[in-house]
Amino acid sequence: MTNEKKHWTIVTPKGTRWGIQADSEQEARDNFFGLDFGIEIASVEPVRIWSAEYDEEMAREKLEHMCR
Repeated sequence: MTNEKKHWTIVTPKGTRWGIQADSEQEARDNFFGLDFGIEIASVEPVRIWSAEYDEEMAREKLEHMCR
């Protein structure tokens, strides 16, 4: 059994999308940081907001930037 969390996309009423990792839809709703700022949740979708390849590219760029 792995501790990998699922990827969720939270959509606000205005259409802004936020990526979050959680074990369930309810956990994604409960742990969404935007609630502290009054951001409402219109829907929670069980899809990634960006691809795994994009994640790898961003991690590589971050490492390159940190090494400078």
